[in-house]
Amino acid sequence: MLKRIFTEKQKIEIYNLYFKSNMSQRKIAKRIGCSQSLIGKIIKKGGYKARYSDRRGNCNPSWKGGRWDHRGYIVVYDPSHPHCNTRGYVREHRLVMEKYLGRYLKKGEFVHHINAIRDDNRIENLKLFKSRGTHTQWHFSQRRATELLQKDFCPNP
Repeated sequence: MLKRIFTEKQKIEIYNLYFKSNMSQRKIAKRIGCSQSLIGKIIKKGGYKARYSDRRGNCNPSWKGGRWDHRGYIVVYDPSHPHCNTRGYVREHRLVMEKYLGRYLKKGEFVHHINAIRDDNRIENLKLFKSRGTHTQWHFSQRRATELLQKDFCPNP
């Protein structure tokens, strides 16, 4: 694999295209005939930062509101929340329940979606359990009640 060597004049041209002409690294790479990552390395080795490298959250031009779907659950960006994850996100159904209760949920409290649709975060669809264990017990009691009803209405021949 050949190593591409740029002259100082070419490097200055790259800096001008990137910073003064506001051209993207991808367009510069296509124009010069190299990879986008190589353009990024040249900019970094020149002592410069990429345009959006320090823009996080709503300062980033790619920001879409801090709300997205994670395994069916809606998560919301809230880095100031005491129970946010390492990236600063909290599950929306927990926020809805907290707003309804007027307090933060305790560490072990569990919010259940009654209709089993994870992104349906209406307060009417949420039920609070004091622990995962009580939530599990509730599911077993519901399953048992369903089995008993089926037995009564569908007797074996």
